[in-house]
Amino acid sequence: RKDVMAFAARYEPEFPVILADMATQDAYGVRDLPTSFLIAPDGRISRRYIGPIDPKVLENDILGLKRGSKKT
Repeated sequence: RKDVMAFAARYEPEFPVILADMATQDAYGVRDLPTSFLIAPDGRISRRYIGPIDPKVLENDILGLKRGSKKT
């Protein structure tokens, strides 16, 4: 927890950094860290990323959401 928050404070990402408790991790099937989710405007999980995220992949996924395409 301390390391993640220090990282977020240092690099100030432009997205929310949320730390989940074990019940939440279980509910979302998180088995590996880091695990990130791209949430669509309607609240559904559009994509799950395990490990580091390639910025170009994330950008393309976000643009796809803006265009209305659906990825799971």
